[in-house]
Amino acid sequence: MKERIVRAVGGLVLVVGVAACAGGLSGYSKTGVSDQQKSTDYYDCQRDASVPVWRSKMYEYVPDTEKMNACMRARGYTVL
Repeated sequence: MKERIVRAVGGLVLVVGVAACAGGLSGYSKTGVSDQQKSTDYYDCQRDASVPVWRSKMYEYVPDTEKMNACMRARGYTVL
């Protein structure tokens, strides 16, 4: 039973993570920042906001939407 709950929660986190990635770089805006800096900020936040999800006998790291958006806001971006 516990394993089924863990799998269900893992699937939910994966769905949320995929939704976060769907916006990608275009999901954030900041005036006066270069594409290179925006990309660096995005991938730094993505790394910091990733959570481990157990899938197919291994962990996969999936970005958490709330953490990702909070990180980008802290760097001065507007979430679109």
